[in-house]
Amino acid sequence: MPSRNTVLGAGVSCTNENIEAELTNLSFHLGFYINLPVAAVVSVILALIHIPERTLQHDKSVIQTVLSDLDLTGFAIFAPGAVMFLLGLEFGGRKHPWDSATVIGLIVGGIATLALFIGWEYRQGSKAMFPLTMLKKREVWTSMLASTFLMGGSVLPSSFYLPIYFQAVKAASPFMSGLYVLPNILAVTLFAVLSGTLRKFHQRQSP
Repeated sequence: MPSRNTVLGAGVSCTNENIEAELTNLSFHLGFYINLPVAAVVSVILALIHIPERTLQHDKSVIQTVLSDLDLTGFAIFAPGAVMFLLGLEFGGRKHPWDSATVIGLIVGGIATLALFIGWEYRQGSKAMFPLTMLKKREVWTSMLASTFLMGGSVLPSSFYLPIYFQAVKAASPFMSGLYVLPNILAVTLFAVLSGTLRKFHQRQSP
């Protein structure tokens, strides 16, 4: 029979674990809600900025324009296909094994739906949600490759895995993990603004 001290020790240990779980949950919520005031400030700034717009004469109403000019059918085909494919990748090896009917059905259904979407876009031509003729332009497909390998291959994984590394390997709290990641975020933001400034300067200098 365990002694009273052992029982009390176990009780204190459980209490400490509960406290740590509550603090982690609180840190997660604070990390989410801290975005709200920042978003409110940015929204006010954007509302005060005057963006000139071209005034065009339209004979159609807004509803007629949306129904005739937007490829709603293409979106209705693309959205479930993308959701099914991503859910299959998310469930595979975690909630369900990779050879389960759920994962295979989601991935195969997603690929089949996306193939149907490509066929529909080809049929729509220039009115498609994603006109396939854009892929013939060198600026478009080179930008897609650069975004895939540069942004998707280096920047996004580092911003996702660095906080996990600091918390799992370095045993840092969520707050300290955010502070450790802050130099990376500031550097990316700074050079993004600098690249835009240099591009504008180059356009002014070019004849």
